[in-house]
Amino acid sequence: MKDIKVRPFTSGEERVVASIHNAAFKGWIEALGKEYNYRYIKPEDVSAWIKENHAHRESLWIAEVDGKAVGYAHCRLELVHGKRDFNELLFVHTDRDMGQSKIAVIPPYRRLGVAKTLIQKIVEHFEDLGADLVVVVTYSDNNAAEELLRRLGFVHKDFFYYKPYSETKPWRCDTVYAELNLSEPIKHVRLNLDVNVRPAREEDAEDIAGIFRKSAPWSPFGPKASSEQVLSYLKSSDYEIILVAEYKGKVVGVMDFNGNNYRLGIPGVLPEYRKRGIGYTLFYHLLKNIRQKGFSKAIADTGLVLSDAIKMYSRFGFKIVRRQHHWIKILHNNPF
Repeated sequence: MKDIKVRPFTSGEERVVASIHNAAFKGWIEALGKEYNYRYIKPEDVSAWIKENHAHRESLWIAEVDGKAVGYAHCRLELVHGKRDFNELLFVHTDRDMGQSKIAVIPPYRRLGVAKTLIQKIVEHFEDLGADLVVVVTYSDNNAAEELLRRLGFVHKDFFYYKPYSETKPWRCDTVYAELNLSEPIKHVRLNLDVNVRPAREEDAEDIAGIFRKSAPWSPFGPKASSEQVLSYLKSSDYEIILVAEYKGKVVGVMDFNGNNYRLGIPGVLPEYRKRGIGYTLFYHLLKNIRQKGFSKAIADTGLVLSDAIKMYSRFGFKIVRRQHHWIKILHNNPF
């Protein structure tokens, strides 16, 4: 029987954590790479995890087997504000490196109960501190992780609601990742010939901010996107293409493409201008622009609740390649 111990990370162990990360995620890094935010990391990246996110009460934990560090978990305790507060322990999106839950064990030490012990010990610790629930994210191609969570009493939820927060707005939901092979002809759809599609300009900033506020439920700018934020977005070197749709002289839609990770951004079309083919027309021209610039593929990700976006991707020939799953375990108060 292996002696498994879990303890808090201490300063100076950044190189150890980086080594575990690179060994544990080597397969995903080499197969998926930056397109899905997987990369080899350095000790200074580990330092940045905590430093950049200190407001979220970040925690890094080490798992040892017979005194050797073989795994880690990176999590945070988040306060959810509603009619009353809920403490939520998350192993999700804790840094810019990966969307995969931040639980890692080096290959030679898998299937020995290391990940199980790691999760159990951390959950017990934060339950004692008053955490109400735990959220863990996995991808659909990680069957071992999903089976472990199931055995530990987690339940997969496509999307769910915090009753104190909102009765109608999903707080989290599963995400679909779809890819389009741009070496093949782009499927033609019926276009709205009254729509003028063109590159975004700085003078469009306020109109685009309005689109983000009304049409992008998970806007990077939050629910109150400003012209200043949009100007920074328009000047960002990350975006290879940013197009707007003009309809009857008004900018009513915006979509973009990040050349660094092949990712499509679909803030969308103003609600009052939907169902007129404007979104399909804008998306068609965006794909044509991407292909003309020589990119081999485009990747789209969207929450399951955005059924219209998924329908649009399907019509253009996108193939679903991965799904991101949310797993929930209630500890104290039931917020559902």
